[in-house]
Amino acid sequence: MKRKKDVAISVIKKIGLLIVQMKCIFVKQNSNEPTVQNKLPSRDKRHESTVSVNDAIIGFLRQYGLEQKYMEARLKAEWQEVAGNFLASRTKNLFVRDKKLYLELTSSPLRQDAFMYQSELLYRIKEHFGGVDLVQAIVFI
Repeated sequence: MKRKKDVAISVIKKIGLLIVQMKCIFVKQNSNEPTVQNKLPSRDKRHESTVSVNDAIIGFLRQYGLEQKYMEARLKAEWQEVAGNFLASRTKNLFVRDKKLYLELTSSPLRQDAFMYQSELLYRIKEHFGGVDLVQAIVFI
């Protein structure tokens, strides 16, 4: 009885041989002489219907109306990158509702400083998400 590893190696070898065989096919052009043409596309040329994984995921999220929720969850996960270590370490809670970012901070003086810093924070959020208008206002709790 063959081990799983040996079976996997033989399958990989067979797939490799099939790819090599498929790579070169004979195509008849205007003349009667067959010419060899590369069947596999080159790496820099994509087929017109090919979609990147990122575009496919974004399309899926848009189709099911989940893009906004995905961006909100991403904002929570990447809050330290957006706001910086100081503000992120002193944030108790944050959530987005109706394009408003509700931000709960640990101290009242910090809340006052962050209020003055509000426009810069909105700019950083928009820049981080590639120009998407995820948040229009910040409400400090």
